[in-house]
Amino acid sequence: MAWYSERQYKDGDLRVWCVVNPPEPAQYIDVASVEEAKAIISGETEDDPNLEGVSGLEVFEADGWHEWRDDHDRDIEEVLDAETPLA
Repeated sequence: MAWYSERQYKDGDLRVWCVVNPPEPAQYIDVASVEEAKAIISGETEDDPNLEGVSGLEVFEADGWHEWRDDHDRDIEEVLDAETPLA
């Protein structure tokens, strides 16, 4: 995991975004996988910054960054909601 930096991205690269205090700009964290993004967004990792607020996952494509969607057209929050057991 690395904080967002200006580097050359390739198709399929992923990054988590988070807006902690709107209207401040988003913070970005490069991630290696959807599983890593899930852990960061759900707060399961100790090394990551406080990402309380609005967050999501983006994927890089030839024309820039786009919101990530799974094979069922769900964004990362919808995927996390579907995986969370009801209390």
